[in-house]
Amino acid sequence: MFNQKKILLTSILISYLLFPVVNATATVFEAPDANSNGWGGWTRGDLGTLYAQWEIFSGSQFFPPVDETPDVGIDNVTLARVRDISLGETAQFTGSGNIYNLVEINRIAITITGDSNGPTSGPVQVVAQMATLGTVYDFLRLEGNEADQITVLRSDEGTFTPPGGVGEQPSTNEEILFVWNLPNAQSNYNFEMLASDTSLSFDAFSVDIGPISTAPGPNSVSVPIPIPFLVLAGLLLTIIGWTNSRN
Repeated sequence: MFNQKKILLTSILISYLLFPVVNATATVFEAPDANSNGWGGWTRGDLGTLYAQWEIFSGSQFFPPVDETPDVGIDNVTLARVRDISLGETAQFTGSGNIYNLVEINRIAITITGDSNGPTSGPVQVVAQMATLGTVYDFLRLEGNEADQITVLRSDEGTFTPPGGVGEQPSTNEEILFVWNLPNAQSNYNFEMLASDTSLSFDAFSVDIGPISTAPGPNSVSVPIPIPFLVLAGLLLTIIGWTNSRN
């Protein structure tokens, strides 16, 4: 049984390394900017913020893949880890730096731990951006909770030829923004991503955590004054004016 699994994993490894076509360079994610996004209000590296970003996943461990070295940037973080937690441990790094699983549904855990310069009190806003290729994702959760806001920034339909020579398959290339508003800062921020089916290619991931901005968001609107209140106020002013004219 062990030899059969070893042969399967070796064949998958060879096919992944020889076939990087299912991968693409990730879109450069936006930096936190409250004026344009309605979230953020801080600069990466500020006291009380956390940041980590991957656009190339790599590591010495292939089954399951684990990456603790964000290639784009990291601030105020002692641990930034991306690891595949699929039961069969058949996911792995591709030749162009993604995490791909041909056999099982990808389940990926991301852990962010801040240092002493990170947020120590709330409320805080947690912002994650994720890029995927191939199969669409099922969910991305923080501590088991869905995001307060989910925005699809990019979604393109196309095709790709996965490893194994099974021919062209449909592909959805997505970049999605997730925002959580938390009442308190945490020592660890644990995310979990689940694919909707096999053949999801995990392309890029970033996390920004900082104080919740007091600026109004892009969807905020002024609350209208109820019409009955306006009528009553007008009637009251009329009575006051009539009384003053008689005196």
